[in-house]
Amino acid sequence: MSLFNELKRRNVIRVGVAYLIVAWLIMQVADVILNNVEAREVRKPMVDSEISISEQ
Repeated sequence: MSLFNELKRRNVIRVGVAYLIVAWLIMQVADVILNNVEAREVRKPMVDSEISISEQ
């Protein structure tokens, strides 16, 4: 059995895609909220890095 078929069988690919979509949505919402409350520019990279760290 190939590696790709095994990942597909265990739904690893589906979960990975779902995680990327949710992370993207969180970053978009954070961007809108942080712009509306006039947060400092340092906040958005912090949110982005927290999402990327939680991915690991």
